[in-house]
Amino acid sequence: MAYASSVNAIPTMTSNTVPSGEASASSNYVNNPAYMAFDKNIGATAAWVSAAGTTTGWIQYKFPYKIIIAKYEIFPQNNLVNRAPKSWTFEGSDDGASWEVLDIQTNIVGWATNVAKEFTIRNPKEKQYYRLNISANSGDATYVSLNELGMYEIVYDRKILLLNDGKLKAVVNPYRSENLVPVMTSNVAPSGVASSSGDYSTNFAPWLAFNRLTTSNAWASSALQCWISYRFADRKCVNVYKLTNDTAGRATNMAKTWNFEASNDGINWTILDSRTDEINWAEAETRTYLANNREHFFIYRLNILDAVGSRVYLQKFEMFYDNQGTIVEIDKSVATEQDFLTYGSEFVETGSLYDRNIKITYSSSVLGNGKTFEQSFDTSKQKLKRITLQ
Repeated sequence: MAYASSVNAIPTMTSNTVPSGEASASSNYVNNPAYMAFDKNIGATAAWVSAAGTTTGWIQYKFPYKIIIAKYEIFPQNNLVNRAPKSWTFEGSDDGASWEVLDIQTNIVGWATNVAKEFTIRNPKEKQYYRLNISANSGDATYVSLNELGMYEIVYDRKILLLNDGKLKAVVNPYRSENLVPVMTSNVAPSGVASSSGDYSTNFAPWLAFNRLTTSNAWASSALQCWISYRFADRKCVNVYKLTNDTAGRATNMAKTWNFEASNDGINWTILDSRTDEINWAEAETRTYLANNREHFFIYRLNILDAVGSRVYLQKFEMFYDNQGTIVEIDKSVATEQDFLTYGSEFVETGSLYDRNIKITYSSSVLGNGKTFEQSFDTSKQKLKRITLQ
């Protein structure tokens, strides 16, 4: 089952590049840059407006990653609906140079202040860039404008249930914690200790990788091989971590090969995750990594063995705990489609060993808007650790 999300996939933009992605336009009036179409403010002046004398043009948003947009919506500029788009194409691109038309609209009228018009993309594609390419406005002789341009990602119901001992097993109530590291204001405040093997200068101290800011704040190492760590005030279980690359032209200086390690004394280290040849980082890109850990430690560090460039610039280093939830049993004989939608998981990870899994059948019967597929795993021979639906 697939449907358009109800949540705008574009974050609340406060500039053309903050907090993430990039807004741009073919032109803009001096006080009305592109990001104002993505700031989620429908006030009269909070709009993208083209340069004077320009009644056509494009406005676009570049996501940090490829995404499938299923629908989009347009709010006209308040009390200036004659500037609203009238005819346009909604386009997608992989590189910002070659564009594919995803939707065509002609002679759209009836705009009203504070009222959005919504448009569905019949054949959505996975793209990183999306733009509204306007060929005509609604009659204004000087400008084309819009208050907000929202984009909504396609969402799929891809669910699994496990069958064990004749019972369907479901994982429910999984959650990911908030960032376990507090917002640091120095290497020791408000709690814990941020440290490193060496800093490029005092302006690039370790705590800057833990202050959660996304611009002009980064830790920089003094050498290519290096480490950065955080010591918690009490022991924590960390099994997910995120790294965010730097901006300001330093995006090419990033860790390439590393171990994510944990310790209770700062001397003896346990490797929780290893990565090799993590390359082609985009500016301010965030990548998420899973660590095989169910133990609690005081100290966690990124032990960098190789990097691109002469040193590493790391904008954010975040740590989380993923709780995989509780296993519940469902009676197979009365299981319904709603059970799949309610209890099924797109991602299942377990540290337990299932003694056996039984293959039922392959079924081609239509279930809602999709089909069911069943597969057996002999876990007496191999531990079932993770199942992910792609």
